[in-house]
Amino acid sequence: MQLTTYAQGRSQHPHHQQSGTHGHRGRPDFNPTEFRAKVREFITREAKLTPQQADIVFPVFFEIKDRQRELHRKIGKACERVNTEHLSERDCERILTGIQQMQRQLADLDRTLTDRLRQRGIPASKILAIKAADDKFRRTTFRNATHRRR
Repeated sequence: MQLTTYAQGRSQHPHHQQSGTHGHRGRPDFNPTEFRAKVREFITREAKLTPQQADIVFPVFFEIKDRQRELHRKIGKACERVNTEHLSERDCERILTGIQQMQRQLADLDRTLTDRLRQRGIPASKILAIKAADDKFRRTTFRNATHRRR
């Protein structure tokens, strides 16, 4: 899950604002603080979180998402290695095993997020709403980032 493409300025989605400074290929510079604020606002609205619930959810949510993002980055690098290096079948088997292990870690992190939110008193219905909102935000972000103007 790479959400950074969201901030690259191709969308006209209501929760997207153009930045004044532009970086690579004329796209707005990515601002992680702004991006997190947009994620928080979107999920809070979509999942109908109270301000108190949001204050409980988002420190845990962003901590887990950061760890998942790092695993996704490692999986991407491993896949890239296969495409750019001449690897033996044995090396590919090792990489594949490593990727499968990282995918299990991603699932474990998802369970950790759920467990930690439950422990902090967030109801199951809200946890499901948070997951749905996160998925919707990710899909919208990807769609907007890949939409080409004609």
